[in-house]
Amino acid sequence: MIFTRKSITKIVYLLLSFINGISTNKQEKKEKFESLDKLEFQAKKEQFNVQKEISRLKDFKYETQQQLREIKSENIFLTNRVDNQEERIHILESILQQFKGIGLNGATPAFYAYMTKDENNPGVGHTLIYDNVIVNFGNSYNHSSGRFTAPTPGVYIFSYSTIPSSNSDIPTEIVKNQEVIGATYSNNRYHYTSTSSSTVVVSMTAGDVCFVRTSKFNTPSGSVYSRNDGRTSFSGWLQFYVE
Repeated sequence: MIFTRKSITKIVYLLLSFINGISTNKQEKKEKFESLDKLEFQAKKEQFNVQKEISRLKDFKYETQQQLREIKSENIFLTNRVDNQEERIHILESILQQFKGIGLNGATPAFYAYMTKDENNPGVGHTLIYDNVIVNFGNSYNHSSGRFTAPTPGVYIFSYSTIPSSNSDIPTEIVKNQEVIGATYSNNRYHYTSTSSSTVVVSMTAGDVCFVRTSKFNTPSGSVYSRNDGRTSFSGWLQFYVE
């Protein structure tokens, strides 16, 4: 077979093209491998960063849970402390109420007094004087005037009893300031004695007065009896303080 210059040139060109193609394929493969290596490195780097972030988040979660437990514990402590303080406040308020109910001289107002002798022929609206004082805490009862003066506002209880002498009719009233808050009627007729008594509960402010008198509406007759075998008496006390 005879090769001409032209054919030889063509063959050489084809060989060079083939060799260049092989070289080009190797270069492309090399570049692809390098690109894959870079991608793998980047992926590993990203994986490391993700794991690092996960670790950080786990630490943050643990710290947050720890703080939450501490907050819950502190909340329980504060709740118990508030409950204890509220209980103390309640106790102190009760003590304060008791102190508020104490009179000016440091005693809770309370008194009991009775007549040492008969009251002969009392007129209409006559204030009864219970001159013998057995108890007078707070010194709020005046044995000369027969009047009790409230030293502090509150709810008070008063009780009184009246014994009539023979052939006597004694209607009585218990009065707060000028208001009648209770009334009784006692008589001693035909050898039958009707002793009367009454108990009232009344709200008073500081300075209000309470006393017992004969009725202004029914005229009394005879005498009020008070001796060793039976006493006409008057008593009262502060039940509880009110603002």
